[in-house]
Amino acid sequence: MTGSTLSLGKGVRLRLWLGEFVLGPRFARRLALSHAIDDFGDAMINLALVGSLFLSISLDASRSRVTLYLILTAVPLVLVAPVIGSVLDRTRFGYRLAISGSQMLRAVVSLAMIGSLLTLALFPLTFLVLVSRKAYALAKAALLSQIAGDSEALLRSDAHIARTGTIVGGIGTVLGGLLLATDHVEVMLVIAASAFAAAALVSQGLANPAPTVRLRSIPSLRDAIPTRIRTATIAVAAVRAAGGALTYLLAFAIKRGGGDDWIFAAGLLVAGLGGLLANLLATKIHRTLEPETVLVLVLLVPGVVCALGVVTIGNLGVLAIAFSIGLGSAVGTRTITILNASVPRLARARSIARSEFVFQLASLIGAILAVQFAPTPNAGFAVSSLVLVSVGFAFSFHQRRALREHASRLLLGDQAPAIDRRLPDALIAEAQRLATLGAYRMAIVVAAAAVDILVEREPLLVDSAEFTDWAALETELTDVRSSDAQPGEEVMAAVLGCGDALLRAASTDVPPRFEVRQPLL
Repeated sequence: MTGSTLSLGKGVRLRLWLGEFVLGPRFARRLALSHAIDDFGDAMINLALVGSLFLSISLDASRSRVTLYLILTAVPLVLVAPVIGSVLDRTRFGYRLAISGSQMLRAVVSLAMIGSLLTLALFPLTFLVLVSRKAYALAKAALLSQIAGDSEALLRSDAHIARTGTIVGGIGTVLGGLLLATDHVEVMLVIAASAFAAAALVSQGLANPAPTVRLRSIPSLRDAIPTRIRTATIAVAAVRAAGGALTYLLAFAIKRGGGDDWIFAAGLLVAGLGGLLANLLATKIHRTLEPETVLVLVLLVPGVVCALGVVTIGNLGVLAIAFSIGLGSAVGTRTITILNASVPRLARARSIARSEFVFQLASLIGAILAVQFAPTPNAGFAVSSLVLVSVGFAFSFHQRRALREHASRLLLGDQAPAIDRRLPDALIAEAQRLATLGAYRMAIVVAAAAVDILVEREPLLVDSAEFTDWAALETELTDVRSSDAQPGEEVMAAVLGCGDALLRAASTDVPPRFEVRQPLL
């Protein structure tokens, strides 16, 4: 009986593991399906653009057209990234609308591209595709971070979604390559439009995250994002820039010809395999190593491989370089996903949008430099090695200094006391700082102390409408004081919002830290 039960338990665990490996975590399965179909459509439309911007014209002409394409790619980043993060942080339904809306827009534009691939009309249509693609990427990443329960669930689901997207997108690339080789570009665009429409239909069933607070609760993104994430983002941007350069170094090497075309084409494939392997191993890597240690390896390993590959100057060196950069880029991106999970939900979408903006801009810069200077692969790999190793050592040095500063803060406090401010104002400011760090219980207690002192100093406040709102929170305040459980964001925001309103009612000299508002949607 015991052996049978044990065997049954193992069988159930195996089925659960296989189900999660193939389908992903339950909460993210629909998003994974939508993303896989989206990547299939992207593969089709990307190859249609490659055929018109790159393969069908001369080397010099392709350089100018590809540069214009990359510049058009950068513009949507500048326009979309600063806006969509703020919008998604303020509305509950914005995620699903941004995802399905961007997919429907690309479906329509794909059909409009038929017959326009060799005309100037291609560029404004391409611009629309790129804008909607950036909006989709940011919304997808932000939604996933909201519906994942913890950092490990976020890492597992993010790696699974990336893995399924890579596999299905690879299938789309193979099919699109066959259609491109047989001069059926219009068929590719029709398939892309159908895929985007199907993805939009699947996205309509995506779950909305729990409603967030209805406040402008964080005064600036700088306050919301820890220094740890900002420096880590810069580190990953270096390897993403190397990845952007790698793609066009190999692509232009293929364009030049010379007998080694196959090895450069294989390099592009191997870079994708490196990214796929990273998505398979990401969870295990981050269970074993700290994020900062992972990032040091993400920079130094590809940097050293690039240096060795340049010295050996052989086909195996090209494949090793491509694989290491693809692997490092994907592992670094997953690491930032883990770090962004620690950002309070009130600002998580903006933090993710900022990270994606930096990554994609870095990739574009690397690509533009590769296209404009068009060096040989070995020269480009040598520069990539220098950049990666330099940034790797700089990041490692910064981490040692950050550890010393962190130890100092533990001894001396995180910041100097606000000795030049009124005590209630200083306490509300401290409550706000604690809230941005996710310490909601401490933020509420400090805010309550600020209100007690304020009312003691100005007794007439008890007759104000602001104090009536504060008094209505008495039950929530009692629950927080009597329990060690972490309160929800809505309770925290309500307490801090009412406390700040009382502070402003007592003095017109205090600038508002919170602005109550209705959801945008």
